[in-house]
Amino acid sequence: MSEPTTIKCKNCGEEATGKFCWNCGQKTSVGRLHIKEIIVEFFLSPFHIENHGLFWTFSWLFTQPGEVIRKYVHGERKLLYPAFRYLVLGGTIATIIAQRYKIFHLDIEDISVPILNFVEPDFFVYVNDNLTIVNLFAIPVFATFTFLFFKPRGYNYAENLTLQAYITSQQLWTLIVIFPLLQFLPGIKDLILQGYTVFTTLYYFYVVMRFFNMWSFLGFILILLSFVYSYLVQFTLTYGIYSLFGHSVSLGH
Repeated sequence: MSEPTTIKCKNCGEEATGKFCWNCGQKTSVGRLHIKEIIVEFFLSPFHIENHGLFWTFSWLFTQPGEVIRKYVHGERKLLYPAFRYLVLGGTIATIIAQRYKIFHLDIEDISVPILNFVEPDFFVYVNDNLTIVNLFAIPVFATFTFLFFKPRGYNYAENLTLQAYITSQQLWTLIVIFPLLQFLPGIKDLILQGYTVFTTLYYFYVVMRFFNMWSFLGFILILLSFVYSYLVQFTLTYGIYSLFGHSVSLGH
């Protein structure tokens, strides 16, 4: 009989035989991420909520986000809470909070955007009342443009989806964390939300730069272009949905 094949675990680096690593428990057959794997994770995630990893994932996605996401993509799958499981959990909680307490609710009389005077004011109310879900739908759009602009880096579309899922998830978890401030300090709610918007935007640039290791002026320009194009496409798609369904459909209901 031939000896079993020894494989180096991509998660912990130990030599292992069989289907699972004896040291960390990760599958020894872990390869590159693909769309099929992401779809399975997304739809099965509500039935496989783990009881560990959330705290460390939340912490590491602030202290060394680009590095840990890159390690996860390269095979260290025990390092972080699974991307789309983290997204489903955070997105569900954030959506409930945003809908229940109308965190992003906007009154029509408060709207004044001269540069977009061709857009119905109701559209901005529609977006703000469903901002959490709109952001979730934006993940494939942002993944498309980071994939196109950073294709020479060698990451496939599924890996870009994973990157964007972690970024959006962390933004949603940040909203969950600051929610008590919005309740206890209603007088400065607008200021807190403005700070949240600035922070999450800067966080996006920071994570993408670290993930692709693009610490140069060219890298910044590429990220800026991918960011702008993503928002333009997201706006067009969202406004298209709003125009088609009018006032009769709300993404949050």
